[in-house]
Amino acid sequence: MNYQNFNLTNTLINPMKNLIKTLPQLLLLAIVISSCENEEIVKTQELLSEEQTLAVVESETIEDELDNVIDDFFGSIEIEIGSKIETEDKSQGQREGLLSCVTKTVVLTATEKSVTLDFGEGCETPKEDVLKGIIKMDFEWNFAEGTVTILKSFEDFYFNDVLVEGSKTIIKTRSNANEVPESVVTFDMKLTWADGTFAERTGTRTRTFIEGFDTRPYADNVFSIVGNATTTLSDGTVISSEILEPLIRNMACRYIVSGVKTMIKEGKTYTLDFGDGECDNKATLTVDGETTEIELRKKRRK
Repeated sequence: MNYQNFNLTNTLINPMKNLIKTLPQLLLLAIVISSCENEEIVKTQELLSEEQTLAVVESETIEDELDNVIDDFFGSIEIEIGSKIETEDKSQGQREGLLSCVTKTVVLTATEKSVTLDFGEGCETPKEDVLKGIIKMDFEWNFAEGTVTILKSFEDFYFNDVLVEGSKTIIKTRSNANEVPESVVTFDMKLTWADGTFAERTGTRTRTFIEGFDTRPYADNVFSIVGNATTTLSDGTVISSEILEPLIRNMACRYIVSGVKTMIKEGKTYTLDFGDGECDNKATLTVDGETTEIELRKKRRK
């Protein structure tokens, strides 16, 4: 009877001992499996590519170029904010600096103005960019505050081979706290390249004149730009960006000449530095302490 009890006890105890011995092995196996899964997750989080970076930069460049070409249609901000008067020669595009290949239609009311700019099948700017299609703008003045609000939209409009869609709301101030003109731009835009890839962008930025606001040609305009944006690319990538040091946009140069911005993709932060003011097509992209020089150029076509 005692012998049977002894065997029963051992029968119950031994599996427990074996389980205790096995637990560390099971734990180690779980850690290995978890590590493999985490490694797989890291692998699927692709780094921000140069092409994705260039898509964001090129989108911003196109928007800036368009804003400045349009600014040049209306002369100084003093004229734009201070008066709604449109003479026949201005309406027909015969003013200095206005592209002669553009048809301009103006509709005036007591407090508003609507302008349609038709670039037809192709109109070349001094920088040899070709614009085609229609831009529509609705102006509303606030003379007491010295501001004008502009709602800008696009109709079958192309900047070179890039289709531009969406809208912008621009509040222009004749003189800010530093007594220079300033524009606050809220945008919801989509740019589509010839290969079908696109960038959808929403955000707000403030463009402040540094130089050139008191002269006609837009080529001597220099702006300081701050703000933030979210860009969604056609491959589903979402990139959030914020300007840390004002971007300096010299319209005599095709590229941003200085300033720093961050871009965040899948929780990882990248820093894009445009340099020290020299007009060149170079910038540096830094992530995890590693810096790579990139060439600012048009996004490659697939």
